[in-house]
Amino acid sequence: MSPITIGVSIMVVMMITISSAMLALQDFGTARAKATAKALQTVSDALSKYVINNSTALINGSAIMAGANKVANTKAPTAAELKALGLLSADFANTSSFGGAYLTQISFPATCTATSTICPFTELTYLQHQFLKNGKTDLQFLGDAVASSPSQNFGFSTLSAPALIQGPGWSVSSPQPELGGLLAAYNFFAHGSGLSTSQFWKSPVTALNSLPTEGNTHGDVRHVTNMNTAYFWNGTAWISLNSTSDNTVSLGTNAGAGGIQNTHIGVNAGLGSDTGASATGNTQVGYSAGMLTKGGFNTTIGASSGSSASSSVANSFNTIVGNSSANQLNGSSNLTILGSNVTVTAGVTNSIAIGNGINVNASNTAYFGPTTGANAITSVVTSATLATTSDARLKSNIKPSQYGLSFIDNLRPVDYTLIRDGRQQTGFIAQEVEKVAPGFPGVIQPAYANGHYALTYTSFIPALVLSIQELDSQLAAAQSQRGASSPLIRAVEVSAFLVLLCMLLVTGLTYQKYKQLAPR
Repeated sequence: MSPITIGVSIMVVMMITISSAMLALQDFGTARAKATAKALQTVSDALSKYVINNSTALINGSAIMAGANKVANTKAPTAAELKALGLLSADFANTSSFGGAYLTQISFPATCTATSTICPFTELTYLQHQFLKNGKTDLQFLGDAVASSPSQNFGFSTLSAPALIQGPGWSVSSPQPELGGLLAAYNFFAHGSGLSTSQFWKSPVTALNSLPTEGNTHGDVRHVTNMNTAYFWNGTAWISLNSTSDNTVSLGTNAGAGGIQNTHIGVNAGLGSDTGASATGNTQVGYSAGMLTKGGFNTTIGASSGSSASSSVANSFNTIVGNSSANQLNGSSNLTILGSNVTVTAGVTNSIAIGNGINVNASNTAYFGPTTGANAITSVVTSATLATTSDARLKSNIKPSQYGLSFIDNLRPVDYTLIRDGRQQTGFIAQEVEKVAPGFPGVIQPAYANGHYALTYTSFIPALVLSIQELDSQLAAAQSQRGASSPLIRAVEVSAFLVLLCMLLVTGLTYQKYKQLAPR
């Protein structure tokens, strides 16, 4: 092997070794950051429990006991004191292997009392050690530590801004404003209010006009003490966030606060909801959505969806999605509506509507698009086979059909033009079929005075089958009486052939009608 080859091989080995070493160091750095963050989070969680357990004593300045020993500084207990209180495991180290001692800080306004409606606590757990690299803030280490916190309550200071501990969407004053590169975990608590712990809860204000108009971060929440109401900053304005003792949550001006376990999101959403169990489990999202004063377990999504409902009749178990849909509900239940501007006749139940501008006027009916007008659905394209349940176990009072050859003979097939769009069609007139055979199940009568008749063309198939069977019986009888060459027999054979052909044509027509799915 030549010296050049040997030299190149050595260089390659060195490069691989150096790369491996660098990757190993990088992995070690990430693992070190995660381990530091995990230990810091453990102390932060212990301090949070300390605040929750002793908030009243902290406000009163009372001594807090840890076994036989008092906590030396109630506003900043050490890791050893947290262990003595049983809030840290006995084997937890009092100092971090990667950043020095764990330090804690608890703050609350001097005006707080144990009887305050709300008293905000802030707690900070941090490492006094500066995380620097080559004289600069070690952003890689600190970033890995922050990223490892699922609660997003980790932050750090930098050499360029040492006075602030900054996390995702929040910042607080650093306990040691002269030091950059400090890693900290921050939490906020509201004593006596039952509010959730979040880095976005800010110090409360005494009145609505005290809410700041500048310096807010999207997601900030502040409690207005004289109204006992929280407000949420949506990026441009403060929005009321109401919550009642009956687990009803309301977000938006004039959003309803009545009922039990309701959620109202939007201006006027759920407005007028009854108190108590008469309005339970409703979810309304959108401007003036779900103004259902009575009824339960309704979901309404969209501006003015389910609004202006009857104040005296309950509407329940309805799902309504669409702008201004079902905005005059009156005694309806089990409706599923997807589409805008859908109207519902009073008392209609258990129907489905998919499309814009549908008039739901019958119970137990599915609508696919409007049935009349310029926006009517004219065809449905599918590769699936349409089937209707026909199990004997679902039927009773089974008897031979009365609609046979005489019924078919009296029908008048017609060609016609649809008024709404000028298309040429062939079929029957529903009113004529009704006159031929009153009570024929293929005729669908209108559900209201100005409604339209409809036909289910599949209902004609059994009549065609029965007609062929009757013709076949006549043919057999004729053969028996006059012989196979009789003109009558030939006429019957021709008639049977024509009926069979008619059946095939009607079956094709039925498929076309399925494609249209719109009453005529």
